[in-house]
Amino acid sequence: MKKHSGTIYQLLIAGMLGFGALIAAAVTIGFIYETFQSFFPRDYGTSLFFTEDGQPYLWHWDPDPERITYVDLDGNPVEGDNYSHGVSLTPGDFDRQDQPLQWSLRISPLQVRDRNTIPSHWYLMRDARSNGGAYLVGYSAKTKQRIGFIGTAGFRTEPLPREEWFAVEGYSPAWYTNADEEGNVEGSRFALNCVSKIFVVNLETHQVQVIADDLPLPVRSIQTFARGRVWYLALLTDDALYLIEAEGQRRVFPLPAALQGRPLDFGLRPDGGLTVAVALPQVFGSAETHDLVYVLAADGTLSEPRQVTLKSASNDNESMFLLLFGSPLPELFTLLVGDWQWKRYEGIHSASQYAKLVWWRDRWWIFAATLEAAFLAAICYRRQSRFRFPMVQRIVWAGFVFLFGIPGWIGYRHCRHWPVLEVCPSCQRPSPRNDEVCAVCGREFPAPELKGTEIFA
Repeated sequence: MKKHSGTIYQLLIAGMLGFGALIAAAVTIGFIYETFQSFFPRDYGTSLFFTEDGQPYLWHWDPDPERITYVDLDGNPVEGDNYSHGVSLTPGDFDRQDQPLQWSLRISPLQVRDRNTIPSHWYLMRDARSNGGAYLVGYSAKTKQRIGFIGTAGFRTEPLPREEWFAVEGYSPAWYTNADEEGNVEGSRFALNCVSKIFVVNLETHQVQVIADDLPLPVRSIQTFARGRVWYLALLTDDALYLIEAEGQRRVFPLPAALQGRPLDFGLRPDGGLTVAVALPQVFGSAETHDLVYVLAADGTLSEPRQVTLKSASNDNESMFLLLFGSPLPELFTLLVGDWQWKRYEGIHSASQYAKLVWWRDRWWIFAATLEAAFLAAICYRRQSRFRFPMVQRIVWAGFVFLFGIPGWIGYRHCRHWPVLEVCPSCQRPSPRNDEVCAVCGREFPAPELKGTEIFA
């Protein structure tokens, strides 16, 4: 048991050393690569942004701020900044099935400042179910004393009865409104999605307000944003987009068939309408994406679309990272994490189809990285054999190096003190001198020759 524990400990140390070396190498090589690339013109990518008044423009990014450009859809220079004032809504099938809730999701901290600038700490407390109850409890950061509780009936200094808890659904029922009455971003208000109701809680005044109690279900996406002194709650359903203000005023935009069920980016126009951008499916292997830009009037009238071509930043160094890592493991990790990405591409209908295309695209890099990993694993196995380690340790360390490539090899070589190899006088084969007997033949090593200067006690 002790030997196995020592091996596990050494594997952990080797992993930390190896990945530390990998990060240092990646940062160094990346810095040299980007510095070299900065001397040559390069397209770092284009994004579609919105101004505060809902006008779309193209943001051409560059590491040098002086080379960042902003143009309208016709290519004319415009005033812009590096922040989009658009709002993104991605429709999703919210899981309304009641599930156990982890402790990490049952307590959500919310920190605000009240009107006399003394910080207060508020927490959203939930029961053990995803479709269950919740309430707010607050504490003073100055006195460390409890301030009170907030539920559907408002503020109380004593614990709330169960009937005053908020009935919430899902894993993330709360959203910051991001602005107070003066337009200052403080996070003093947030909205709670309670089944078919939307509550707004002001953590400064401890007031609770129902701003929507007749929402059509299901709500596919929710987002909050502020425009000047007004904040909005944007809700996307199957056939409409709702903009609800803090005082309960709402605007309803019926969605034409061309916009239903699609991820939307929109900007709020001064005339009350929306500028809406819809992303088209991307062609696999292409650095270009295409958006359709519409103007959606308040009555649901939709203008003719205008197609905009966007470019993604080139990732030429991704394949080089496989060789820097020396293992196919990063590609496997990318496929596992990026399993959902197949929905972005045109003509790809499953995760397995996406995985096959990725493997085919990177096949030569994967093959080279696998050969590199196998070569390092063979060297590791040979070294383990030379130092006469047990067969289990030879296989374990060779497998470790194969999986983690160059970082694994670096960690393996430097996670321990290696004994000296000397030729055994009996069997004439190299053996580690970390024991009194030869690891090959089992005979004792001869004592060192006496030189006559030794002192014996």
